[in-house]
Amino acid sequence: MIIDETIALLKNDKSHKVIAQGMNTILKLGKLVPDTSTAFHQRLVDVAKIYLKDISHAVKCRCLEIIGVHSPVCTGEEADNLLHLISSYFNNDDARVRSQAFCTVITLN
Repeated sequence: MIIDETIALLKNDKSHKVIAQGMNTILKLGKLVPDTSTAFHQRLVDVAKIYLKDISHAVKCRCLEIIGVHSPVCTGEEADNLLHLISSYFNNDDARVRSQAFCTVITLN
């Protein structure tokens, strides 16, 4: 799959701009996969969580968007952990990241 190749290519890259574009590619291509493929969407969310630690605002914003769009429906402790992760970006220094964190919470609900 193209998404698998994109993820593999991102592992070798250090450029924040390239990683942000790769995450955007994952976001767009992931939207083409049916919602019934929850394991696949969860994998995209897991990749986004890894790159969420990047220092670039563009990468963080794309990762938060992927988490909001592709997170499978979850309840209980799993949902609490996800909301805690996203809410930790509400106080980010960059307004773009804060804004995307709020949008992600809205998308999840």
